[in-house]
Amino acid sequence: MLRVILADGGPRFCSLLKDTIRWNELGLELAGEAADGQAAVDAALHAKADVLITDVQLPGMDGLTVIRQLRELCPACRFIIVSEHAEFCYTQAAIRLGVSDYLLKPLDGEELNAALASLADSMTRSRQADEAQIRRKKLVSVLRGQRWLHSAEQANRDYGTRFSQTGQYMVLRLAVCRATESSGATELAETVMRELKGALSPLCTDLETFMLSRLRYAMLLQVEPAELERFRRTAEETYLALTRAGFEVDVFDVEHSTLHDTEIPEDTIRAKYDVIMYFSNVINASYQTVTRIQWKGAVAQDGPFYVKEVPTLFVSLGNPYGFVDVPMIRTIINAYNASPYTVQAVVDRITGKEPFTGLSPVDPFCGMFGKDI
Repeated sequence: MLRVILADGGPRFCSLLKDTIRWNELGLELAGEAADGQAAVDAALHAKADVLITDVQLPGMDGLTVIRQLRELCPACRFIIVSEHAEFCYTQAAIRLGVSDYLLKPLDGEELNAALASLADSMTRSRQADEAQIRRKKLVSVLRGQRWLHSAEQANRDYGTRFSQTGQYMVLRLAVCRATESSGATELAETVMRELKGALSPLCTDLETFMLSRLRYAMLLQVEPAELERFRRTAEETYLALTRAGFEVDVFDVEHSTLHDTEIPEDTIRAKYDVIMYFSNVINASYQTVTRIQWKGAVAQDGPFYVKEVPTLFVSLGNPYGFVDVPMIRTIINAYNASPYTVQAVVDRITGKEPFTGLSPVDPFCGMFGKDI
């Protein structure tokens, strides 16, 4: 059951909320009520609330300030605002604070229950994913020799893996030598592991990474016999491409991003990055009539937000018409496929080792690129 706190300056409205919400059906329980802002913060912290339903205007401390405090003190809590204020400044502030829904009074019961149902489903799935990831991370005890695995069935049952009966198991280890934790080696090692995981995952039955210490990492994976040669070649080429290019790379983690990732000050972005690169591997299929880039996150946090602040380029490794979704990016490269050879060729040309000599055979802008931008 998800614990819910109700906060409103009018006790009659809290009573209305209690009568309107379908508590049992949605898996919710009332954990407390508050008539002012400070009481809402105290109640949420005391109950370890999962959801706060609040008005914008509360006595003492307004609802937005309550949410701002609870984001720091109770990061797992989610928020729904029910208010009579429809002004854009309030909704904009709510979006920046990561509010799940902003509903207007007079209250529409069906709208509120639909918002709660969506929020409860999202939180339940997120918790299940977290629990599954925790189970998988316990495999580190096997890598350290503290436990034994006797079969794929045991691994799948005990750790939630997806190993097959016929695949070959491998453990890749990465250690950063002659470095200290404060030298940036940890961040570099994490980048290498992310890049390797992204390149190798499509070739594996299952794959998981582990941090053994700040400077030691491991990757447990299983590869089907038919994919072994391709796997070895991809692993080697990916690693060599990373080390040869000499980049210090940050990979944007959209799954854990927030709206704040779209509001980083311009000076901070310019000081931290020399270039932002977007790689798209959207591939056409014969049964599709439309193939478009699907940005992720509440407000497409992985989209091109900083093209004016930092030099930005876009590389399409699949659909050659992908540029129609990023007309604000002025430097675009069509690579046509995501093979290791092509990826290395793109890196060579971006770094100036080889010249760009090809001309795009397609024009997604019908000769009008930049006309109205």
